[in-house]
Amino acid sequence: MSGAPPLQPHRDRIRAATDLLGDRPNPPVISPRDLPDVWREEAEHLRELGADPQAGTLEWCARALEVAWDTWKNEELPLGPAAEESGYTADHLGRLLRDRKIHNAGAPDGPRIRRQDLPRKPRADVHCHDVPLFSKEQIARSIVNSEDGEHDD
Repeated sequence: MSGAPPLQPHRDRIRAATDLLGDRPNPPVISPRDLPDVWREEAEHLRELGADPQAGTLEWCARALEVAWDTWKNEELPLGPAAEESGYTADHLGRLLRDRKIHNAGAPDGPRIRRQDLPRKPRADVHCHDVPLFSKEQIARSIVNSEDGEHDD
């Protein structure tokens, strides 16, 4: 990108902000669903320190994650992909739709189920610790080490 400002000053400001986290050996683990709220709290703290551009970046990231999460959970899946995701067969999901136990987000001849409405078959090999969680330090490092500066001020 010609004419784009160099990324290093921005990255230096982010590094300075991440220093606020300290060198804790076990930084707190944050659920991805909680990240927008955590980022907004961090943005508020950064604003108090006078780091408005960094605060704005965190607020933008929080909103982008909320939009991505809402888009993902509201995606309307055809029976095949819905069956793969839920662990139930397409036939079983079709019966649930016909019995109106779950909402058909599609048409009668093209049923679809919103991802958030999918029943989930319990699986012995999936546990809550399998959900990826990210520490504040991991998040900050991923921003600092980002290759594209598309959202840098």
